[in-house]
Amino acid sequence: MGHKALYNIALPVPANVLLDEAMSYTDYQPYHDKKTNRYLDDWLQKHITHGHAWNLAQLYKKKLSIDDIKPRYYIQKNTFTLPWHKDRGTECSINFVLTGSASISFRDGNYFYESAILNTQEEHAVFHDKQATDRVLLKLSIFNHTYQEIVERYTNYML
Repeated sequence: MGHKALYNIALPVPANVLLDEAMSYTDYQPYHDKKTNRYLDDWLQKHITHGHAWNLAQLYKKKLSIDDIKPRYYIQKNTFTLPWHKDRGTECSINFVLTGSASISFRDGNYFYESAILNTQEEHAVFHDKQATDRVLLKLSIFNHTYQEIVERYTNYML
């Protein structure tokens, strides 16, 4: 069952290709919340400027006519909960869960996905579930288009 802020999509490349790339980087940095000036040591990120993730972002940028899209790999440590929030600056995102929990919580329930377009302006959280592995995620952040615009473009041009 879906959610009004989550639109499931297909991963256009093998997940192991992206996971191998994600795990090849050694320079992940703790997420820095600029509003609170907090560094989250268990929520790591890597900005991407080349490679498979970059190429995938460019594919979506072209096919969906996206002005500004930025790929980032994230590693959420298995003991860390990403608390309730709305993303700052990111209108929506295209997320690919490569390992770990594929669950996201909205105020009205928990939903599972592997690849999806997310409305990051809908309040959401990612709770740890005592699993043995960290959650590795590729997030393509979209800054200048709404969730509804991107879902509509995806259904018109990518299906």
